[in-house]
Amino acid sequence: MDLYLSFRTGYERSLEQPVDGQPTSGTIPLIKEFALGGIDSLRGYQDEELNLANEAVFNASFVNYRTELDFPFAGSLKLGGFLDAANLQTDTFGFTQNLLYGAGFAVRYQTPVGPINLDWGFKLNPLPGTDTNQFYFSVGAI
Repeated sequence: MDLYLSFRTGYERSLEQPVDGQPTSGTIPLIKEFALGGIDSLRGYQDEELNLANEAVFNASFVNYRTELDFPFAGSLKLGGFLDAANLQTDTFGFTQNLLYGAGFAVRYQTPVGPINLDWGFKLNPLPGTDTNQFYFSVGAI
């Protein structure tokens, strides 16, 4: 049995001063803004589904919790389950506020070149009008 735990957090703030009459001056450039979702942060959500692209952002923060429990099944094959949680906020920071959750099933097969991973994630509290599940395939570390 293998247990994987992960915690990531971040805070960003623009140091550029706003210019009067220019609504986006002083904001964090879109390419530098945090975005979450997908196999490496919040499974069950599409890649970068949680983003701040439609907002003028001067400061932002995120937290991301990931946990997975894998059980040996047959030879190099492992089956498991996972639970991920994350938030993405502006003008505030919190470890437990506005968390979105994803949970699902994992299949891991160890090969000589690294693991082959298949995850099937479900949104536990989906945003209206979004897909409720997502499949992920990867080769390499989870």
